[in-house]
Amino acid sequence: MLWSLDVDTGSSVVSEARLIARGPEIVKVCSQEWISKLVARALPGVVMRHLTVPPAAISPKVEFQYFSLDKMGPCWDHIASTREVGVYVPDDLPSVELELQVVL
Repeated sequence: MLWSLDVDTGSSVVSEARLIARGPEIVKVCSQEWISKLVARALPGVVMRHLTVPPAAISPKVEFQYFSLDKMGPCWDHIASTREVGVYVPDDLPSVELELQVVL
């Protein structure tokens, strides 16, 4: 199973290169309950990895970048137990739109 966070930069002033370079460092993914604590303490969340090509099960869209989410660590464990996902996108990435896809 693959979890993919898909980011639409079409309505944003952020370049794709900046999103690819900075996104995994500054976007936080964790359980909804823990996301605000993670941001307040500047802790990392679920690891995001840029995908140069989206998985075959995902139809690629223009102006989208795709990131896989590693399914390990305390944040992932809490997502799995609560079945809730929280995502924090800082002001450094204004106006991006997100889609979360789970590919079985």
